[in-house]
Amino acid sequence: MDFVTFLRTLVRRWKVTALGIALTGVLALGAFVAVQPKYRSEGTLVLLGPKTLPNEEKPDGPPLARNPLLDLGGLSVVTEVMTQRMTDEAVVKRLVAQGASPDFEVQQNLETRSPLLVVIADASTPAQAEHTLDVVFNGISTELLAIQRQDGAVGADQMIRASTLRKDAHAVARQGSRTRAVAAATVVGVLLTLGAVFGLEGLTRARALWSAVAEPPEEPRPEVPNGGESGTVTEPPAHVAGRVRVARMAERPPSVLRQK
Repeated sequence: MDFVTFLRTLVRRWKVTALGIALTGVLALGAFVAVQPKYRSEGTLVLLGPKTLPNEEKPDGPPLARNPLLDLGGLSVVTEVMTQRMTDEAVVKRLVAQGASPDFEVQQNLETRSPLLVVIADASTPAQAEHTLDVVFNGISTELLAIQRQDGAVGADQMIRASTLRKDAHAVARQGSRTRAVAAATVVGVLLTLGAVFGLEGLTRARALWSAVAEPPEEPRPEVPNGGESGTVTEPPAHVAGRVRVARMAERPPSVLRQK
């Protein structure tokens, strides 16, 4: 079937086509209303090393101050540990109990191996997405502190800590799920329309073909000269009939004529 035949079939079955288009619109509208958009809030934490170092020359003296940014290259392992810790079932339950959405992720950039933790929080409302981001940020700091204290007390200045590097002020709507739902509903409506149109067209042609096969063809009537029907004699016109009678009388013998 070429494209012109395709269009002609749709036009010929325009009632079914129009009904299918209306049904497709209703399905798409229903999907748009039923599927609500997701809201996302993102932020980034950087892990920083201790603020001070032990004074090896004077153990009893004050610790030596240092720049925590100097240890960024050596904290990639700690960052990976935290990404695994934040996916623990018990940790997730504690965060959800604080009002966070369970749909959040804590990721590390594995290409650069940097001590950056990217937090992605998805929720059904902007307020919940923003609240989830805050809860996860606090949870990362709490879990990082708990890990460091598992093997004994450590001074506060010797702790690795998480510092906020970037944080979304407002959640952003993501229409991906709604767009996919509308697209799926549209495809379903178009397929139903085409199936109805060409199904009806095929059914009509099948009935016509079946009728042509079921009815025997009529036998042709034999042709009769001068437009007459078979088994009948056509009378000549009046002005010709007299001449025919005269000609017939002329063909008779004279004896027959004298008797009359």
